[in-house]
Amino acid sequence: MKIINWTILCLLLTSKVSAQVQVLEPMAFKSKINLEPYPFLMDIRKTSLYNKYKIKKAVNYPEFQTQDLDKWKETFLNASAVFIYCQNGLDSDNLAHYISDSVKIPIYVLDGGFENWTRQSMPYVYSGNKKENLATYSILDFNALGSSSEVVIIDFHASWCKPCKEQNTILESLKNEFPEIKIVKLDADINQGLCKNLDITEIPTLFLFKNKNQVWRHTGLVKKSEIKSKL
Repeated sequence: MKIINWTILCLLLTSKVSAQVQVLEPMAFKSKINLEPYPFLMDIRKTSLYNKYKIKKAVNYPEFQTQDLDKWKETFLNASAVFIYCQNGLDSDNLAHYISDSVKIPIYVLDGGFENWTRQSMPYVYSGNKKENLATYSILDFNALGSSSEVVIIDFHASWCKPCKEQNTILESLKNEFPEIKIVKLDADINQGLCKNLDITEIPTLFLFKNKNQVWRHTGLVKKSEIKSKL
């Protein structure tokens, strides 16, 4: 199943860099928010992610349409600066440079997005029914998972993906048959940066590591018998 990412128009990818926009590491981003008298904090991730966890006082703008810019200007009138973050930093950077032509106040972008924020152990507000492990991984974290002497299967999935749910049932059955196998499940929505690094454009995607080496990769629903043939 294709991963549907929140995207800005292709025009944004070619927009010029503005000195008005600054990309800040999590600690500097947090400090700058605290220094501004009237900061406006925009979370442009999917609403499903925003509803689970977000930076305190962030407002969710999951989609941006160019025709809405005039309406957004009204929102910015009383702000001293705009702070934008997405899940992995790419969408927020594009959006910041786009609106900088119309919003004449400082614009700050969270480098690496919410994934980087959590990896730096920065505070966030959790709104779910129980505490969840965000499980945001860098490429170094991913490589460390595969460096184990165990047989490791890494499953990239998402809660909205029907084939992913079927794949999970298959993996659970496999685990019952081979309890020595380590199965790691990574949410593709939460780990967008890692998915980009690994060129994952569809889910489920499975990786199999044996003897510290990646020996197999598969995209799409795969039968238990095929996985067993790779062990």
